[in-house]
Formats: sequence, structure tokens, C-alpha cells
Amino acid sequence: SATLNGIYNRHCEFKVAPLSQLTLHFNLTTASRRLGHGDFSQRINLQVKGELGELTQAFNSMAGELERAEKLRQNMVADTAHELRTPLSNIRGYVEAIRDGLMKVDANSISSLDEEVNLLSRLVDDLQELALADAGELKLVCQAEDIGSLIKQTVTAEQTKAAAKGVSLSVQLPQKLPLVNIDSYRISQVLRNILQNALEHTAQGDSITISAGKQ
Repeated sequence: SATLNGIYNRHCEFKVAPLSQLTLHFNLTTASRRLGHGDFSQRINLQVKGELGELTQAFNSMAGELERAEKLRQNMVADTAHELRTPLSNIRGYVEAIRDGLMKVDANSISSLDEEVNLLSRLVDDLQELALADAGELKLVCQAEDIGSLIKQTVTAEQTKAAAKGVSLSVQLPQKLPLVNIDSYRISQVLRNILQNALEHTAQGDSITISAGKQ
């Protein structure tokens, strides 16, 4: 009986291991193909140990990162498309008012049109940056930078717009922040976009506070 059990157990062990490997191989192949076609929800739900388990975890982690990146990309495209409507509508309104004689072509109207055109240009630039990032061609030039100074410069550049809207801008920073290895141009873009979005959705009389700290 003991001999038969030993043979039976060895036989089972021989069969189970290849079956789990074949199942994992099939699942990985299928999920990888679907992932390659843009279905980033793919996960391997097979409980295995050892190197096969590590491979499964690595695949699931990669799929999760791709899914998050795709959602961010979709949200950015949707937000940019939505934001494009505002300056386009404003420009159309100015043009129609001038055409109908309801608005004079003077320094103020030209300045307003110029501001809307600049906003359109920034949004188009954002879309171009997104296209470069998707193609893996977005180049970063990173070096040690004072992030505190970068934040202050960005806030200063938006103070005029904030004052015109009746919104108070303030900065709360510790006395000393460590240097950060970043691409200052790209980070300035991010900070500016965040601040401009905050201004757009902040009511007159309210305030915006920008803070940073070491974690």
C-alpha cells in the first residue's frame, strides 16, 4: 500500500506541475495579445508559486501601470477637448459682435482676442506634448533644481489673472527645500496648468494656496 501511494503521489506531482505551466502559458499568451490590442484590464488570476508566481505578479503589475497611464491619457484628452471649446466660443462671440457692430475694434477687444488665441496655442501645445509622450519621443532634460523658486515663479506669473478675477494666490513653503532632479520646463508646464485650472474653477473672493514639502 505504501509503495502504491508513493507511485500515485509521484504520478500526481508529475501531472500537476506541467498542467499549471501550460495553463499559465495559455493565460499569459491570451492576456498579452489582448493587452497588445489595447485591453489593459487583463490580469492573470492563477495562484502559483516560485518563478511562475513572480512572472504572474510582474505581468499584473505591468498591466496595472498601463491601465492607469491609459486612463490618465484619456482624461487629459477629454479635458483638453473640453477646454478648447471655451476660447473658441469666446473668439466666435468677439467676431460676431464686431461683425454686427456691437463691439468696436480697439485695444481692449484686440487684447481679449489675443488672450484667447494664446490659450488655444497652449492647449494645442499640450496635445502635441501628449502625442510625443505616447510615441515615446518626449525628451526630458533633468538637473538639480530649486522647486521652491519654480513654484514662486509660476505663482507670480499668474498673479495678474488671479487679481483680475478677484482670487487671492498665496504660497506656503518651508524655509528650505532640497534640490530636486527634474526637467524644470516640463514641471513649470505642469504647475502652470494646475494653477490655471484652479483659477478657472475658483469663484471670485475665494483663495488658492500652493504648498510643497519634503516627504
